[in-house]
Amino acid sequence: GEVAFYGGTFTVLPFVEQAACLELAARYREKGVITKIRASTRPDAVTPELLARLRSSGLDMLELGVQSFDDGALAASRRGYGMDAAITGCAMVKEAGLELGIQLMPGMPGLDAAAFRRDTALTVAMAPATLRLYPCLVLAGTRLAGMHADGSFTPWPLERTVALLAEAQLAAWEAGIRVIRIGLAPQSGLDDGGILAGPAHPALGSMVRGQALYRYIAARAASLG
Repeated sequence: GEVAFYGGTFTVLPFVEQAACLELAARYREKGVITKIRASTRPDAVTPELLARLRSSGLDMLELGVQSFDDGALAASRRGYGMDAAITGCAMVKEAGLELGIQLMPGMPGLDAAAFRRDTALTVAMAPATLRLYPCLVLAGTRLAGMHADGSFTPWPLERTVALLAEAQLAAWEAGIRVIRIGLAPQSGLDDGGILAGPAHPALGSMVRGQALYRYIAARAASLG
């Protein structure tokens, strides 16, 4: 088992709080209850010095909420960083001796299919240990909900999302990258009307993997004549 610190930007907490979290998890690792410790943060919220301290404090993996490597999409989504910072953050995590996880958000504002394919290629080039794919959804009470209401943002339809994510899944398989999540996990507040629009489906991961497997088999069959 693993302990994961999610739900916020871990590395912007005061370091004493980060260290306390890791110290607590380390105690359970010493008892054999868990084997690994991971956390998640933004790609622009890491430095080599901080990563070295986290590694020495027992952190094994850091997932970065990159969302996209595309400057246009990052600007349109007001992420507050650009492609260079996203790439640099990923590189720093690996250079620190930590396992790298990348999270992408296909369909976010400003991101088209071509840009997502570039995101997939860049992710493969980064060679992370894991990848999460969170198609962009319109959630109630968000600025994106206002953009959707006034027509300035339209989420990807489900069929298009499945097709593009299947391409990414296949590329990840071929590169030996584990895709550990496709779509948001079921949770209170979302499944009872919190999702206003977007490619949400309870079997999204199965649909994506099924289409990816079909494409793989079809390509292999064609190569055999």
